[in-house]
Amino acid sequence: MPLPAAASARERKMPRMANVPTTRSLTRTKREHAAADAQASVRAEGLDPSGAESIVSAWTRGEIDAGEMVAQTLELIAHRHGEPDRSPAGA
Repeated sequence: MPLPAAASARERKMPRMANVPTTRSLTRTKREHAAADAQASVRAEGLDPSGAESIVSAWTRGEIDAGEMVAQTLELIAHRHGEPDRSPAGA
């Protein structure tokens, strides 16, 4: 799905998160398959998923929920692009 025309150049360059199931009833096997699919998609786009493995592993084990995974991944992306930390803890 393309970004809206009003999206900035920076937003168009940043990797997009795949739709991640948020249901708590996902089994570990389903989470493992979803994680493998997401990592394959990232690689297929020619991007480097390194650094995100620990985040995805924590989600797969049920240690963090999908919202926490997305937030941590966005922090990782911002860090890679040299953007300042905008989280409340970094303020």
